Parts: sequence; structure tokens; C-alpha cells
Amino acid sequence: MAEKKLDKGKTGAIVAVTAGAAAVAAVVLLSKSASGKVTASFTPTSGLPGTVVTVGGAGWKPSESITRVTVGGYNSIYSLHVDAEGSLSGSITIPQAASGVKSIVITGEESGAQTFEKAFTMLKLDWELMTSSPITLGIAKIAGGAGWEVMTASPVMLGIAKIAGGAGWEVMTASPVVLSVAKLSGYPLEVIVEPYGYAYIYRHPDKELYEYGEMVTLIAQPYWNAYLDYWEVNGFHQNPDPQQPNTLELYISGAITVTAHFKNY
Repeated sequence: MAEKKLDKGKTGAIVAVTAGAAAVAAVVLLSKSASGKVTASFTPTSGLPGTVVTVGGAGWKPSESITRVTVGGYNSIYSLHVDAEGSLSGSITIPQAASGVKSIVITGEESGAQTFEKAFTMLKLDWELMTSSPITLGIAKIAGGAGWEVMTASPVMLGIAKIAGGAGWEVMTASPVVLSVAKLSGYPLEVIVEPYGYAYIYRHPDKELYEYGEMVTLIAQPYWNAYLDYWEVNGFHQNPDPQQPNTLELYISGAITVTAHFKNY
């Protein structure tokens, strides 16, 4: 069973830190802001990059927009809403970051940046060897997709392993398994304008594939009397930054589709 430690932290809230497995209990934290009234809860409180965390809270400015979310200093994809009563709800996606305990900062258009210390524990993949029998890998090239390229022409011997605490791997055949030896040369970024023709989106840097962790800046140039209503990143709603409403910064963590939604004045 995973060991749990209780840490009272600077905010006075009890924080459960679970090592080796994702925590399932929500942890309610108080922001370190001067008001001391803004709260947020996160479920789960630990996991790997890509984990979707459900967020709840109270004490926010009624109906304000959430303009930015960071986890451990890294920008996060999010879909958060504050209702007329000042209640916060929605979800955030944990970005790529080193393992360890991370603070989550949620920035409201009126409430400002609210820091929730020790809000999420980033876990590290743990591998364990299941057998000393090797698998012989063959060489092939996968056509299509994000772009794969052959790294070597020699067979590679690997052991059979599983991710400890995860879904696990099991051997399905006693015969040698032939796989491709390749590397992913990058991830695609698709940008869509909705309605079509309302704007042109510049991207920097501009290329077909991006490296994992690379930052990309999108700048929208609306046509005629159109304006940007909101961004949609892999299906998640994201309001424009009030300071730079036509600019969006992304950190590449896989294939991403961005839709820029526009309206007429």
C-alpha cells in the first residue's frame, strides 16, 4: 500500500501527498492571497503528465474569466468557469513537468493570480523487470502519421517489462515479436479558423512538426470587423488573454488541434 504523508503547508490546509499511486480524494486549499477567501479543490491530487484534474472552488469574483493556469510554472490547458455566485468549476490538464510536489496558479480576470501550494504531486514512471528473456525487434518504417524515421538497421534486444502500478504488460506469444525500431520526429499542430475565412493565424515557429516541450506562439489577425471570441485547444475552451487577446502560447505535449472562434462586431 502507498504511504501517505500529511503536510500542513503555509496555507493551513491539510495536504495529502501519496507516493506511487494517483490520489483520489479532493484537497481543498486556500489561496495565499491577502483576502484568504478564494478556495479551490483538485481531484485527483497526483498523477502523470496528461492527467485531467477536476477543479471546484468558491470566493471568486462573480462571472469573471479565468485567463491563465500554470502547474509548477508550466502553462496548462484548462476549461474553467466562474458562475454568478463566484463558484469555480471545470478541469485542467497537467502539463509535462519533473516529478515532485507542484503549486497550481489560477489567474482570474478580476481576482488576479491565486496560488494553491502543494496542490498536485507529479508522479514518475516506475518500471520493473518481469523476465530476462529478450524480444528481438525487426526494422520497419511506419508510413503516414506524425512522421517516423528508422534509427538503426540492426536488431535490438529488449527485456519484457511493465509499468509498476499501471495497466501492465503481458506476453501474448512465445514466438519472437517483430516491431519497428523508430523514433517520432515530431508532433503536428493543426490550426482551424471558425467560421472559415474570418482570420489568418500566424504561428511561430512555423513548421510541420514540433518537438516535445517546444513552445509555439499563435497570433490571430482577424479580417474585416471580426474579433476573436475564444480559443479551443483539443476540445477545451480557453478565453483570450485580456492583455494579448489575439495571442496564444502553447507547449507541445503531443498532437494538438487549435480552433480559433470568431464573431462579428
